[in-house]
Amino acid sequence: LPCLLIGAAAAEAPQTPLTLPFSEGFTSTALSSGWIMHVAEGNALESKDGVLEFRTKPGSRAHIQRTLGLPGFRASFAVNYGNPAAPVSLRLVWDESNYTQVGQSKEGRLEVREALGTYPHDYDLGAFGTSGWCTLAIELGEDCIRYLQSEDGVNFKCSRVSRRSARYAGSPQLLVVGQETGVKLFPPANPWIRPPTEQPTGTCLVRQVEVRALAPAAMKTSAAERELMARDELDVVGEQELASSADPSFASVSGHFPAMKWPREAIGVKDNAFAVGVAADGSLQFGPDIANYQKPVAFFQVDGYRFGSGGNACAKRLLNGWMPIVIARDRQAGLEFEQTAFGYSENFSPDDTLYAYVRFQAVNTGSTARSIELCLQTEPAPGNSPLKWRFEVPAGGNQAVTVRLPCNKLEFPTATARGNPSIIGKVSPEFKQPLEQVTAEDFQSKLRLTTNYWDQLVATGSRFEIPEARVQNAYQAWIAYNFLDVSKRGEVYHVCDGSGFYGRVYGYSAALYCNKLDLLGYHDVSAKYLDSLLTFVQTNGLLAVNFGSTDTGAALWAMSEHYWITRDAAWLRRVAPRMLQMCGWILEQRRLVREKSDEPEITRGLIRYRPYADLLHPAADYFSNSYLQKGLAAAAAVLAEIGMREDSQRLKKESDAYRNDILASMKTAVFTDRGMNILPAIPDTLELWKEANGSANGYYGIIVPCMLEAGLPAWNDQKAMLLVNALEKRGGLVAGISRFHNMADHAYAYGYWINCLQRNEVKKAILGLYGSMAYGMSHDTYAAVECTHIQTGENYWTLPHTYSNTQQLRLLRNMLVREDGGKLWLAQAVPRPWLSPGKRVAVNGAPTTFGPVSYSIEANKDGTMRLRIDPPTRSAPAEIMVQLRHPDHLKIVRIQGKRPAALTFSGETIRLTKPSKALDVTLTFK
Repeated sequence: LPCLLIGAAAAEAPQTPLTLPFSEGFTSTALSSGWIMHVAEGNALESKDGVLEFRTKPGSRAHIQRTLGLPGFRASFAVNYGNPAAPVSLRLVWDESNYTQVGQSKEGRLEVREALGTYPHDYDLGAFGTSGWCTLAIELGEDCIRYLQSEDGVNFKCSRVSRRSARYAGSPQLLVVGQETGVKLFPPANPWIRPPTEQPTGTCLVRQVEVRALAPAAMKTSAAERELMARDELDVVGEQELASSADPSFASVSGHFPAMKWPREAIGVKDNAFAVGVAADGSLQFGPDIANYQKPVAFFQVDGYRFGSGGNACAKRLLNGWMPIVIARDRQAGLEFEQTAFGYSENFSPDDTLYAYVRFQAVNTGSTARSIELCLQTEPAPGNSPLKWRFEVPAGGNQAVTVRLPCNKLEFPTATARGNPSIIGKVSPEFKQPLEQVTAEDFQSKLRLTTNYWDQLVATGSRFEIPEARVQNAYQAWIAYNFLDVSKRGEVYHVCDGSGFYGRVYGYSAALYCNKLDLLGYHDVSAKYLDSLLTFVQTNGLLAVNFGSTDTGAALWAMSEHYWITRDAAWLRRVAPRMLQMCGWILEQRRLVREKSDEPEITRGLIRYRPYADLLHPAADYFSNSYLQKGLAAAAAVLAEIGMREDSQRLKKESDAYRNDILASMKTAVFTDRGMNILPAIPDTLELWKEANGSANGYYGIIVPCMLEAGLPAWNDQKAMLLVNALEKRGGLVAGISRFHNMADHAYAYGYWINCLQRNEVKKAILGLYGSMAYGMSHDTYAAVECTHIQTGENYWTLPHTYSNTQQLRLLRNMLVREDGGKLWLAQAVPRPWLSPGKRVAVNGAPTTFGPVSYSIEANKDGTMRLRIDPPTRSAPAEIMVQLRHPDHLKIVRIQGKRPAALTFSGETIRLTKPSKALDVTLTFK
């Protein structure tokens, strides 16, 4: 067959400008003049009888292209995707970083990709809807880009309208038809599903490529299209929830979109260098890189049926509602199966071999006995044979086996190189030790020990009594999961962002996790982890651990907060030299940037460094600079507490000047986009804003809450409201949580939620809690994930995720207890149903910067509430504010009991001025 292959036939031929109307019918075995072909080895294109056939390997290049040089037009092609299909698309290219395309994705769905700089945006337009020929088109108007499809090539339906970005200004240079090597922003969502050994060649037929001028009326968006685009930027679900008189609830919020498809849990022991994953199908994952499907896994088979391989994922739950002891259930052919798995090491040592203990039970629901063969299988196969059993399961009865599976002992360097914590050790992808059957008594004994272990460990941080079981269980599960994400490697504790993925420290996330530990009372653990984090400080004082320069500021702040919460002056004196070294890096970078003659005026005084992991180059951004200033100011304040007044005053002077430079830059940087004032994240290039096509549905939208979290601009500064408005009105939120490339990436909304609390817009914070629980984690096992496709529920494997668990816990804590300068808020964002008659909310000895605080609210059946407060006494707050959100929106009218003179109330709020004694009163509402 006359095929066009890479080589001499693919040499660059002279290109001729495109004139309209243009039509390519592929009637010859050779392409018409003007086309250039690029085909990777092993792929083939054949032009014959009006059809261009693609036969391509997955993920490899095979396309034809020609020059365009036109300002406005409709480009289309008729396409018939094979099975398996080559993901051929129609693409308009301005340059290699700026292009747009429409076609079928590898998953068989209609997909639009818009690349505006570093990262592409993929828009899932739903199931393709046809198995034969259809026509796909891109219309390039003056102010918009339309993506259309047609079954007959004549009558088109618009599937999406986008604003035409400034990066799409001018004429696109190329028209491209074919398959590219580019991948999505993230790898495949569920990597633990093993792909075929050799993926088959995909096919696709293309005919009738056309480019025609647009009618004048189509060159600009219609009123209906503008309304549609504006609506797409709003959090419609969030607005619906907030418009209700009732508070958002898990039941209401979770009903809008599907739950995540592929939950994953972790089992193990605190600080052990290893943890075992429990995949969506119940398989047990052994290995430091679960994104590699060749990692070692273990699974049960019954008569050849692999447990969890049915049409639906296993039903899973945690023992006692929250413990990392995972119970998975499945059924097949009249048998019900239950798998219980937990992690155990001798004396729960982080240095000893970790074992996964597993009980597998088969229940016969039929009326006759069943003979079954049960097999514990591993991949790759172990050196020893799989374990097999054959037994009778009586009618209505059950049989169970109990086993233990060893985790390979990881080998780490004797010392981690300073500033290079990415070395995570080596493990051979096989089971070096034999699989063992253990007695039921041994299994039960280890289960009791493990249950007691988690009870005692999590009890330290279980400061809250919440009448909603889902939330009560979830927050305890978050505590446990985070302990499993910490790996002791040698003598250094690596606070990783996950187990089996992200097996390295991300400094910013690790610092916030240490702060979360302090908020829950794990002060010794926080100090130990902070000490380990400091081992990664470089000799020049920079802490940038796989994230960016933000790590330095976040760690300085977390260390300062550790002192304010614990008042551990001895610890602070010990780490003060390292803090000064870190501050020294900030001051030196500030000196260097001020001396640069070519620095733009708008970034004068801002440190230019890589701010976070996914930004691939240095930037003078507000997120990292605000955190560096925050850390500098925090260090200045605490060092004064231990008598280092000269250093304190010097650092304060420098931090004040730094703050002034940032605020001056922000004032100048505000610009107007489509009638809205926007504060950029990167002032000199507007980079993140441009990449998201003037929206918050991208990196701008997840960095903005981090800017709010850093506190610069301050929450009551009008510039902070510019950030809030961009999130709320330009596509940065979905169901009250962060929207990122049309996925839910909930944890990054934390700074926004805190800003809402600071403005006392508490329903938005409540929505954030339940949005996170609905779309940021598994519904029944509370394992938090980094990204979930909001429309399909397809989630990535990044769970349980340390950063997500940390931010969820910090949100919940601040809803119940929150410092506000010299004030202390109690129960500010308690959902109204929690205070229904007969229910109780309590906080027990919660650490604060003022000292521990306790309170309880008991809702009586007669409609009154009993409030008891034991205020912090170490350094009493100027005021304690208590918000009592009555389920029927009633206001406080009377307070009975012994009350101090300095107690006042209005509406739902009680104000205690300079409280020093316990309070016990009953409140009446009307």
